[in-house]
Amino acid sequence: DVRSITRTVVALTEPPAVVIVDKVMKYSVPSTVQARFYAYNTDNKGAIAVTADAFTVTRPHAVLIGIAASSSGVVYTSGFPDIPPALAQTYPFADVATGLATKEICLVTVLLPASPTGPTGSARVERNGDSYTAHILAGATSRSVRVIDAGEVPEFEVQTP
Repeated sequence: DVRSITRTVVALTEPPAVVIVDKVMKYSVPSTVQARFYAYNTDNKGAIAVTADAFTVTRPHAVLIGIAASSSGVVYTSGFPDIPPALAQTYPFADVATGLATKEICLVTVLLPASPTGPTGSARVERNGDSYTAHILAGATSRSVRVIDAGEVPEFEVQTP
């Protein structure tokens, strides 16, 4: 039933950020889309936290903040894989899922790395019809990534102020 699945990754160096665009198209049966982000945790020092608006992966010397948007809403949860419990604790994850099942889904996720003791950047994703704009700010540096959801392969452009 899957017509196409496309993942596009846009890496920015200033400010440091990653924009991930997941596009799924189905022929007949509506679905939700999930993207999972795992914490490195073999030393038991990794943690995942979720709120209604974002998720955070925390390590002793790094933090990763994630926010997402889709035309059918986004739901953030955390969990462990369905493997033996002693092993599952090594692989905590944040699950970013679309809120409603549809036949055509575009999920835009922004990842912001940071030091746990330093300043953290910020991001927000605005949706306007078939386009999404991720506004990313860290210190005095800002960038916007515009994603145009037009067909099987979304297009994007990086905009500077």
